[in-house]
Amino acid sequence: MTFRRRTSGAEANRLTFDDGGNCTIEAVVWATGYRHDDTWIGVPGALDDDGVLLNDNGVTPVRGLFTLGRPWQRDRGSALLGYVHRDAEGLAARFTGSTA
Repeated sequence: MTFRRRTSGAEANRLTFDDGGNCTIEAVVWATGYRHDDTWIGVPGALDDDGVLLNDNGVTPVRGLFTLGRPWQRDRGSALLGYVHRDAEGLAARFTGSTA
């Protein structure tokens, strides 16, 4: 995993960053902080009509875009540090083909 500065653009599987760097990606783990706000996400097909990121247990309708730590993503603990690992394990199992 590589941590990067804010993403400034995307095309196909290539991202560009505010610092001028770029990379080819297979998946994105989007860390947005503590305040729920999806209004800045400009990924076609990712948001519902109210501007909320669509996800089913962390899987969005956009290929390669997943979420973690969202309120009630899977259950009450999804957004809590002491419990978010359960959702992370589920996504990790999806990536590796194992069971969680």
